[in-house]
Amino acid sequence: MSTYFTLDDPPRFLEVFTSKEVEVGQSLSIKCMSTGNPLPQITWTLDGFPLDARNIRIGDFVTSENNVISFVNISSIEIKNGGEYACKASSDVSSVEHRGSINVIGYPFVRSMSNFSLVSGTTLSIQCPVGGYPIKSINWLKSKFIQYPRYLQKLNAYYCVHR
Repeated sequence: MSTYFTLDDPPRFLEVFTSKEVEVGQSLSIKCMSTGNPLPQITWTLDGFPLDARNIRIGDFVTSENNVISFVNISSIEIKNGGEYACKASSDVSSVEHRGSINVIGYPFVRSMSNFSLVSGTTLSIQCPVGGYPIKSINWLKSKFIQYPRYLQKLNAYYCVHR
């Protein structure tokens, strides 16, 4: 009698997308290809949040070599589609993530953010979710009086501002 063992193989990327600069109205296709045992599940985020699928097509398939290919297609890109994209390949063994920027040329804006809660004394790292390109700078302000509220996102008493 033979005994067969299935070895766990953590997810790893075989191919990932690169950062790009695009103009409004252009089409965009990005993909990540991963393998592992068990087969990984690939998920996508934009600036750390799940993708809004209104003008985005997300799909995946498994090749005959047991590679998972996942893609994001946008037929007519808008400024709001710009930002830091991430594909994450996860299985019961572990996960691996790749990030890259899609810079859509256009007027900068700050994407809305949800509230955060944390225990006093712990460290919090927050990325300001901005779109548009180019962006000269991103600053965090703490103030009760801000002159240009349309350019910022309030997080309690802190403000993320682009310039």
